[in-house]
Amino acid sequence: MHARATARNAARTYMMSITACIILLSGVCLSIIAWPDASSAATTNAVLVQPATGGYLGSALELAQRKTLASQGVEPYKSAMSNVTSFANGKLSSSPKPQEPLNITGTTGAFVDDTATAYGLALAYSTSGDVKYAQKSRDFIMAWVNTTKTTVNACPDSGSCQTSLIIGRVGPGFVFAANLIKPSGALSAADDTAFRNWLRTVILPTASTRNNN
Repeated sequence: MHARATARNAARTYMMSITACIILLSGVCLSIIAWPDASSAATTNAVLVQPATGGYLGSALELAQRKTLASQGVEPYKSAMSNVTSFANGKLSSSPKPQEPLNITGTTGAFVDDTATAYGLALAYSTSGDVKYAQKSRDFIMAWVNTTKTTVNACPDSGSCQTSLIIGRVGPGFVFAANLIKPSGALSAADDTAFRNWLRTVILPTASTRNNN
């Protein structure tokens, strides 16, 4: 019972962090949106919400725009920004839990948690400019790069094994994080090379080769 409750709580925390990230990165529309200025309900400013440019899931430009909206008290960006910062601050004292070999048997666990943590910290860096978040994000990424060299329960020929499924679902979080923290310098050239090699030799081989996957 306790184990099930712990799993539910972990899943809930993960989903809350991802939801905040999605809200922070998403626009309500894909074009120009007119929002009321928080300082005066009678005054409206047209805010251009850009599509993704210069990033994978989101760009620094998009995040800067969301930060501006949040500072004006515009929802849902104000709450999303607060949630991302709170999430990241809570992770500064945490440690990654890399595994060797990586064998994922369920839908939760260290790999799921650590990819979300790395990405959440990277978002906090990109919106605040505080390098401590970038450094911590880098630590989570590189802990897995330096530890995990093999996988178990992966089946690229079918894609139906749990390790393949979960790596395919949450693994990109490390890539999104690395992309966002690049301007900080936290991820060195040697780190970047090691990370790319790890993706190529450990992570990508687990991906399904089926056309419908």
